[in-house]
Amino acid sequence: MIRTLRESKTHLSELVNLASDGEEILITVHGEPKARLVPVSKPNPDVAGWMGELAALRASQPAAPAPSDRSALDEVREDRW
Repeated sequence: MIRTLRESKTHLSELVNLASDGEEILITVHGEPKARLVPVSKPNPDVAGWMGELAALRASQPAAPAPSDRSALDEVREDRW
């Protein structure tokens, strides 16, 4: 489906719904293609597993102590000299 930028702005919600159903919308400006609205691909299961492993690793590591307000100010002051 091809739509002008003006049409796209007017009917954005409808175009997003069409794209989410698999329709590809080409958006033109003065007759020239400028953008394409396509559905978001489903997440890769491998990526989801990897993210789970990463979260588990982060949870198993001790948290670094937060800097005190005083040490943060000292660091800022050191940058000035």
